[in-house]
Amino acid sequence: MKIENKVRFSIVRFLKELFTKNILIKLLSLVFAMLIWGYVMTDQNPVRTKTVTDVPVNFEGESDLIARRLVVRSDRAEALKNITVKVDTELTKYADFSANNITASISLRNVSGPGTYTLPISVTAVDGSVVGEQQEVTIEIDNLVTKQRIPVEVSLLGELPPGYWSGSPEMASGFVEITGASKDISSVVKAVCSIDLTDRRETYNESTAVELQNSAGEKVTAPLLGELPSIPIKLSILRMAELPVNVDAAITGRDELPVNYEIVSYSVSPSSNITVVGEASVIDALTGIGIEPIDVSNRKESVEEEVALLLPEGVTSLDGDTISVRVNIRQKLQTLPLTAVPIVVRGTNNKLTYTLDTPSTDVTITGQVGFISDLSRDDVVIYADVTGLTAGTYEIELRLDFPKKESMLNEVTYTLSDAKASVTVRNKD
Repeated sequence: MKIENKVRFSIVRFLKELFTKNILIKLLSLVFAMLIWGYVMTDQNPVRTKTVTDVPVNFEGESDLIARRLVVRSDRAEALKNITVKVDTELTKYADFSANNITASISLRNVSGPGTYTLPISVTAVDGSVVGEQQEVTIEIDNLVTKQRIPVEVSLLGELPPGYWSGSPEMASGFVEITGASKDISSVVKAVCSIDLTDRRETYNESTAVELQNSAGEKVTAPLLGELPSIPIKLSILRMAELPVNVDAAITGRDELPVNYEIVSYSVSPSSNITVVGEASVIDALTGIGIEPIDVSNRKESVEEEVALLLPEGVTSLDGDTISVRVNIRQKLQTLPLTAVPIVVRGTNNKLTYTLDTPSTDVTITGQVGFISDLSRDDVVIYADVTGLTAGTYEIELRLDFPKKESMLNEVTYTLSDAKASVTVRNKD
């Protein structure tokens, strides 16, 4: 136990003497060491190697290459991707040394024509020297060509909301011109502008990028000299509705028809409904489409006319600006009721006898006034046709005839109180 205390005491005394004796000498030693380090740093300035990443690479002499109608066909992003460079630089500049101190370029000045070239990447550094092996890149060079008058097509994608209509695209130009590598440009046959109609309710009027396509409709991702062209396109998108033609309101002179004449119907060709487009506020307020007046004054025959639609301002008909309207005019109808008209048998055979269970029937004849007023009871015959019948009992359909006025039969309709009669046919003794 005494030995341990002595050891502990000796250590404490040593440390006390180390920090309390010869302080001045120790301070001078520290200052002297710092002076020597400063001298080494400022006068000797040793070199250290620094690895710098993401150093950008550029083409040198590309404008001269283009002037000789040549162009880099390779993927520029791949050919000019950033590189890593090792540089020896002085210690005092080491911390601030970055990619901004380095220039990396690929010279195209010795490229003489189309082909594949493996070219060195020339790297120089400000405030340092590049160390390590020189890096290379392989690129393809092609002839630079210009293709003119490439036709532009508009592709409409998606569907408009119900009740909306789109017109034909209007383009400032139907062609584009591109310049690029011959191998790529030669396959381009058209340029396509795509417009998405989904949920669109307003007119499209924008400068639209084009997609280059080959004859198979496949996208051609050709690197071009300059920007890919865009085309200003206007595509009218309007409210659409199918509305009836207001024919009834357009007919004038009804009260001036001849006595006993009337309008019985009218028809519209090609359709009684017209599809119209326009601004939503105008279309939604319409209930029908007006037409020019049709005068039927003093007419005894049907009228058929080609008339113009009366469209509000800003409204367009998709079915044309005119329609054909037929107004059917005829004499008014009159009925002639006759009671107990005798039924006669036609088509008899002298060897047979014929007995009707119903000797007569009532008939109502309907036709135009001019026809009915010319008929009398004596003109009307109701008959049962028994032609070819043999002995037996038959239900025979009754028919009407005007023996003296056969031409009138097609001008009237009739109804019989007894549509059929029972006829018994017997052999004569």
